[in-house]
Amino acid sequence: MTGLTDRSQAEIQHHRGKALKLVGETTEAIKVFEAVLAGPVPLQAARLQLVRMYARERKHADRAQQLVSEILKTAQQKPQEVASSIVLGSIESLSGAVPPDRQRLIYADHGDMIEERILTSAMVGADQAYQAFAVIGRYWAWNEPQRFKSVFNSLPRRSVADVTRDYDRSAYGEILLEIGGDTDIPQQERQIMLEDSLGFFEAIEKPSPFQLRKMGEVLVKLSKWADAEAVLLPLEAKQEPWRSYWLAKARLGAGKAQDALQAVDAGLQKLDSSSQYLSTFKALRYDIRVDLGDSGAIDDLREAAASCTNDRYKAVLMQRLAAAECAKPA
Repeated sequence: MTGLTDRSQAEIQHHRGKALKLVGETTEAIKVFEAVLAGPVPLQAARLQLVRMYARERKHADRAQQLVSEILKTAQQKPQEVASSIVLGSIESLSGAVPPDRQRLIYADHGDMIEERILTSAMVGADQAYQAFAVIGRYWAWNEPQRFKSVFNSLPRRSVADVTRDYDRSAYGEILLEIGGDTDIPQQERQIMLEDSLGFFEAIEKPSPFQLRKMGEVLVKLSKWADAEAVLLPLEAKQEPWRSYWLAKARLGAGKAQDALQAVDAGLQKLDSSSQYLSTFKALRYDIRVDLGDSGAIDDLREAAASCTNDRYKAVLMQRLAAAECAKPA
């Protein structure tokens, strides 16, 4: 293509890749996008397309992490060169493309810039700001709770009537679910947030299995045990191990501790010994065994504390363990 600038040629190839992707020619589309990145004008939009495509298979996690890091690093160093839609799009795709332990590294390196893009995009009415916040909010709510609350309080509030797409209903429902789990805010306020979250999930017209699992989590936190079990029980295996975790919580709350033990054990079977979630499941198993009157329950709490890799949660578990050991008969 003579007479075209390098940028024009890159943009033409980028659109060709999008067309191939649209008709299901995924392998060829990936080749075209990778060629754009190898050329003289590596478009950030091509990086985002690749992240979205690589998110479908975890075997591409290394490449996906590299691409997201390149997008965010450029956005941090040269803000004018990367549109907010690409920054936020890369965050949206991150949870499917990169394992949680690697996500943490990216969030830690670029948190300030991501926060600024979420807030400025939300102020101009961009739904994508809430979608990206729902994804990174899972990390911030636990690891940087003050940042999570600050961003939440700065965002324009939404109502079910304001939101017309299922994807956006799910995103805001998940944000409210996270803020509703913050033990530093008054119980009455947490209850309101969880009830509002449930309203958003119930408004979803065609819920995905993931959205149903999240709805089940909300129902558990609202102590609606039977409703939670009814939502969680039919879910597919892809929602493990968290389907089993929240199902165990629902059954324990309903007074069905033996059934809860079966559920949490089913979830544990889906984890390997190095899983970062092992401590969470072991702590729940301890609660269930205590309810069953099992004198050896404390072994699970010891395992939970020993296996925990999150400093904040480990401190909680160590406090629980100390209290349990003091209360245990000699």
